[in-house]
Amino acid sequence: ARKRIADSIWAHADEIIFTSSGTEGNNLAIQGMVQKGHAITSAVEHQSVLEPLRMIARWGLQVTELAVGGEGLVFPSAVATAIRPDTTFVSIQLVNSEMGAVEPVREIAKELRRAKHKIYFHTDAAQAPLWVDCNVEKLGVDLMTLDGQKVLGPKGVGCLYVRRGTPLRALLHGGKQERGLR
Repeated sequence: ARKRIADSIWAHADEIIFTSSGTEGNNLAIQGMVQKGHAITSAVEHQSVLEPLRMIARWGLQVTELAVGGEGLVFPSAVATAIRPDTTFVSIQLVNSEMGAVEPVREIAKELRRAKHKIYFHTDAAQAPLWVDCNVEKLGVDLMTLDGQKVLGPKGVGCLYVRRGTPLRALLHGGKQERGLR
């Protein structure tokens, strides 16, 4: 199963971490990556992205929530303008479940690569696989959340793609499942 998922998004099997849902995948990506500094997201993200960022903000993380245009799209130039020296993380969904907007993730990734420092890029792609290409290399993302029930799979199954070399911290401790991350 891990290899089939990896193959479908042009990743390696060891880059797939199984989770209980897209919500857990988003939380693992965010809480496992961000504790301080600055993060960027959009105001139209799923609550499982916005709420963890807002929670960490109460502990000192600075979060910029970008507005979207009339068609529900994040402007890559707005992401570039929001980057600060302490920006470490960006999370922009691939497909919005309510508006159907397909965000310009590839273009945002290009803007992030122009930064003078490494910025990790996460996309919530739970709504995307049946509609758009989720090739992680083409998208340029470091982390990507998928959800089984959104692709005609069972409820209670999700996964998080984590690019090799991306430093992810565990949310749950005491178990050794999924490389000790959950």
